[in-house]
Amino acid sequence: MIKDIVKNRKFILAAAAAVIFFVGFLYTNRCVADNTNGMDPFRAMFYVLMAVMAALIGLSFYLLLVRKTRPEYVFLLTGLILGLCYSLMIPVRSAPDESMRMESALNMAGNLMGWTTEEKNTMILRTEERDHGLAETGIVHDYYASYFPRLTEGERDSSRVEMVFNYTEEVPQVLYVVPGLGIALGRALSLGAVPTFLLARLMNLLLFLGAGFYAIRRTPFGKELFFLVALLPMTIQETTTISIDSLPLSMTFVVAAFCLRYAFSEKKLLAEWKEHRIKTTIELAVIVFFTFLLAGCKYGALLPVCLLLLVIVSEKGKRDRVLSFGCLGVLAFAIFFSFLPKLIFTFQSSVLAGAGEPHYTVGALLSDPVHTFRVLGNTVNRYADHYLYSTIGTSLGWFEINFPVFVGLLFLTALVFGTLLRTGEERRFKKRTRRLILLFAFLGIAFSVAGMLLGNTPASSEVAEGVQGRYFLPFLIPLLLLGKTSELHVSDGKGILREIVFFTVFTHAIVMMCLFLRAY
Repeated sequence: MIKDIVKNRKFILAAAAAVIFFVGFLYTNRCVADNTNGMDPFRAMFYVLMAVMAALIGLSFYLLLVRKTRPEYVFLLTGLILGLCYSLMIPVRSAPDESMRMESALNMAGNLMGWTTEEKNTMILRTEERDHGLAETGIVHDYYASYFPRLTEGERDSSRVEMVFNYTEEVPQVLYVVPGLGIALGRALSLGAVPTFLLARLMNLLLFLGAGFYAIRRTPFGKELFFLVALLPMTIQETTTISIDSLPLSMTFVVAAFCLRYAFSEKKLLAEWKEHRIKTTIELAVIVFFTFLLAGCKYGALLPVCLLLLVIVSEKGKRDRVLSFGCLGVLAFAIFFSFLPKLIFTFQSSVLAGAGEPHYTVGALLSDPVHTFRVLGNTVNRYADHYLYSTIGTSLGWFEINFPVFVGLLFLTALVFGTLLRTGEERRFKKRTRRLILLFAFLGIAFSVAGMLLGNTPASSEVAEGVQGRYFLPFLIPLLLLGKTSELHVSDGKGILREIVFFTVFTHAIVMMCLFLRAY
């Protein structure tokens, strides 16, 4: 009997997860108890979230390893629960750029409700939304203790005021419709400022869940890879806050899955359309719209994501001329009507430049290539580890919500094995396709660094300043897919991949404990 138990990996995995979770809970609970007086809101929230995480671990184990449920449905459950937990643990306005993006969402909500002004940079909002009292770096116990009771507050002051806000062209304004709907809903329900802002976050999360569900369901291979990237702490943080990265990340998942789906589809586009006219028409319309929006995001820095359409052209080529020419047409449309206008706008304005010391310019960098390469080399040498770990998410918020590096290594290990393990469903990219994907990923990283070098780095600096790992998330899946289809792999990994996905879900329980410990 003991031999049978030992041979059953699922039993060992469940037992190990239960023991580790229980020990971690006891240790964290002791720390929380030693630093609180009685059952304050912070300690109550700790018990609630630990119960939720325990239930999530049990459900994910049952769905992934017992029932063998389709991964996209497991993603909906795990993504929703983890997103809500992270949204509670990372207070409103504590995520990168969230305070500024929240202003744009409030302005969009006002436009949706007809609260408009004649001035471009002026919006109408409720007085309590202006006087919300939320700090940008409230990652301490005392702030949490006052923040958690406000999660269910009702409207206290419905009077309206005008306020000047920071208008930015970094992403198309239409992207703020999603969080704007959440704020409009909060106002319609007469909710307080905090639950209203949380509804805006929830709308972003729901869109990402839909995008992840589509990506995992439609991609012909690499389903677990999409799952793992979607479950990275940094991905969850960005997609469950009012962040500039939230909707572009959702669109990236959809475009990447679409490209894989049609690059390896045995049917031609016209055959697909005749068989499923409504479904295919909607899908194509969404891709055209998303490609157009992505090409204009972050002043054109996300154009390499749109270039993934060339993967379809490379793989299909003459076998489906309609699809190939269609992809080229969509890409040309996005470049000429979305990317180039943003690029011209960037060069003609000082929107990214600070008011202090002069910044690097294109002319200066090109005139002294030796200095340029030295700056780039210094940047990689000094910040390579930071880029790696912050891409995974070991430093959340404004990099003040940290958890141990070993936890980040657990997520990194899951990504490595998720890339190398094969399920038998993989397809081999043509050599030219592999080169294209590598080029697009390189361009994406280069655009991200170049943008901060030109817009955020003083001319006296020897490193590019302000580059963050979250900028690289849209290019992570294409890079990992190259490893997924390479010669270097471990065979027969279908069952193990599900165990790795469960392992990743379980690791978030450790992250949650670390976040509670970090509050002290």
